[in-house]
Amino acid sequence: MERKVMIITFSLLFSLSTIWGDATGAITSLVGRNAEGYLRPIGTILGTDMNSGFYRKASPHKILGFDFTFDLAYAMAPPGQTTYKFQVPHSEIAYSFPFKFPKELLAPDDPILAAALPTATDENGVESEDESLYQDQEIYLGVYADQLILPPDGMSQNIFGDTSASIIRIDPSEAVKQIKEQVIYNTWLIAKDIDGIGTDLNFTYTLLEGTPAEFDSTIIIKALYGSEEEFAAGFSGEIDSLIQEGLVDLDLEIPIPGGLNLGKSFENLPIDFGIPLPIMQASFGLPFHTELTVRGLPIAMPMGTLGSLKFGGFGGKIGISEFFKKKPTKQPKIQIAPKIKDVLEELPSNITPADIDSALAEIRNTSMDLSELDMLNSQFHSGDSMAVYDIIAQLEKISTISKRKKSKPKGWPVDVSIGYYNNDLILDMGDAKINSTNNLLSLQAGKTLNLPFISFLGGVGLYGGLGLESSDLNLSYTLANPIAYGCFTGSEESKTYLEDVEKGNCSGGTKEWTSGVPTDINLNFPGENKFRTTIGARIRVLFMDMYLDYNKGTSNAINAGIGITFR
Repeated sequence: MERKVMIITFSLLFSLSTIWGDATGAITSLVGRNAEGYLRPIGTILGTDMNSGFYRKASPHKILGFDFTFDLAYAMAPPGQTTYKFQVPHSEIAYSFPFKFPKELLAPDDPILAAALPTATDENGVESEDESLYQDQEIYLGVYADQLILPPDGMSQNIFGDTSASIIRIDPSEAVKQIKEQVIYNTWLIAKDIDGIGTDLNFTYTLLEGTPAEFDSTIIIKALYGSEEEFAAGFSGEIDSLIQEGLVDLDLEIPIPGGLNLGKSFENLPIDFGIPLPIMQASFGLPFHTELTVRGLPIAMPMGTLGSLKFGGFGGKIGISEFFKKKPTKQPKIQIAPKIKDVLEELPSNITPADIDSALAEIRNTSMDLSELDMLNSQFHSGDSMAVYDIIAQLEKISTISKRKKSKPKGWPVDVSIGYYNNDLILDMGDAKINSTNNLLSLQAGKTLNLPFISFLGGVGLYGGLGLESSDLNLSYTLANPIAYGCFTGSEESKTYLEDVEKGNCSGGTKEWTSGVPTDINLNFPGENKFRTTIGARIRVLFMDMYLDYNKGTSNAINAGIGITFR
């Protein structure tokens, strides 16, 4: 009896045999959330880079003030995050089971009757080339991937991990049980209505055909199976053989790509592996103690095996402490009037009450309190000659007010601001592309100390802050998908995939039916950036700012920069 064949097609699961040596190859050999696990650390590290270097002092620029800066942010890989848990998806794997029924099962002892039974035909009514088949029909079934495929033991390497591959194993034991139940159920739905198999067959055929004695004979062939249970018992062995035969061609071990071992060159250095990112930035002072910031890279920057990178961002801050500064009390500005000058330059013994009256008359239109002077003047008019000395002392004090040092505004002991910043990044890896959006909400504090005794030093400052940050990644790539089959044309070097061409129509010229159907994949997942703290210091020499800060969060970063600052 002819062996039956069960065809199982895996779609969008794994690369079977190739371990890739670059980022794009590794990504395109993974599918779904496993690509997310493989790439998540790079999303976190790039998000940390992008959210670094936005400020180097807490106070915003004054109106029309600005700066132009160049930063180099170096975000380090999250500690210990070089692996991820590979997940076998709970997605259905479609396969087909051909229901093929040999004629000899209906007439095991009568070859003439078996030959007279109708031959199987396809959906177009064309008879099967195999004349021994009475019925031939495809039954489409399904089983879930996680019932057939076992995930690897332990953790798998992500993009920052070492190059060792993990192995997926195929264990058909649970799948066979599920497949068998489906095959029996779906096959009986067909078989129960087939004459001779599920119902009695009234069959008329000609005996002694072509002879004078020929005659027609009508017989009743009793149904082979009266119920699904009888069918399962009688057909069970055949189904088991077919399922096992369908699984025997599957590779029982599937490698998962390892990492790129990017941190290996840093093993003997006192610094963790990281990704450097140059940042060009400009900030401008606006009214109401606000500041606008823009940043980016004017051209795409090569990133070695990772591809090329470009980004842009904007943001701003508002100085909270600026609104709480108290204005200094205005000091009266009095110039020495002629009569006051005459009194101060004259000998006390020569000063008369009339001279004092004239001097006081010159300052009565000011906001000064003259009650004490009026009292002393009254004593002087009453004959107290010593009062003139107190009057002169008061007038000398008034004459020196304009020479006093101006007082500064008073307020909080440190500058405090709130800032919000947004970045968009594109990492182009050829066949794969990452679009990342990063956000940072920060509370900034700092203090700048001016050192007037050093003429060229514009100030020394400390700054720091707390930030809430997030990064969101969109990964798009084309999966090589070597398990799925399709129609291609062209040479081996430049094959073109022909969409929607079925196997029967894939012939002629350079057309070839082969595996490797490209499939577009698009995933969106967040980075792990949540919270960061910043501490840094800056020094200003003339118009030049130099600064260095350290950022601690899910991924730590060092940021250093230099720039020109006005106001």
